[in-house]
Amino acid sequence: MTFPPLHVLTALLSGWTWLHADKHNKYRARDQLDSSVVFSELEQVAIAVIERHRGVVTRNDLFQVIVEERGWTNVSLSLLLSSSPIFWKIEHALYALRCRPLDPHAFIEARSRRAMQLAKPDIHLPPDLSKPLRFDVTQSGSTEPINKRVVYIPSVLREHVSGYFRHASGSGPEIKVTDLQVRKLSGFASSIGIIPKQTFELVIDLANRTYDVAIKNEVAN
Repeated sequence: MTFPPLHVLTALLSGWTWLHADKHNKYRARDQLDSSVVFSELEQVAIAVIERHRGVVTRNDLFQVIVEERGWTNVSLSLLLSSSPIFWKIEHALYALRCRPLDPHAFIEARSRRAMQLAKPDIHLPPDLSKPLRFDVTQSGSTEPINKRVVYIPSVLREHVSGYFRHASGSGPEIKVTDLQVRKLSGFASSIGIIPKQTFELVIDLANRTYDVAIKNEVAN
């Protein structure tokens, strides 16, 4: 990539009425830009999470708000972090905003949070995986059509729970678990009275390839 000659560049910039040049030849927008127009809704949510953590977040910090609280998919979060030019990947699973000073204390705190998140799985696996696994999941809060909504299982189960599972009594649909995402479960949970963002128990029987659910009273904020 090469820059045009200085006189061409000067003529070009002088024609951009929305751009202001100060006496040090530094440029900025003449009028303050409306963030709701410049950034997508998902970018705005991510920016708010990053600012809440003083400039540095873990991917899990973003996941908890964007996926678990707001109802977007994990795929949407991955696409956001890989394609949006406003996010800076400092190191694996640690992100900041570009063109912002990096607070070293916020960076250290984010590293510590990530270490704790990795060291403290959502559940403890039983020694005998032939017995049914019981763990809490959260009903989707997404506004997507019910057949497209997904529920997420704890990350510690990634290598153990995948594929298709039949409902234990046959009253529910067959669900599919892929990369922590459970498909068809959200619609069934809704049909038995589980509301968006409500916590419920999911029972997975790996030996018999079946599942069941139990309603709890907790609702995520």
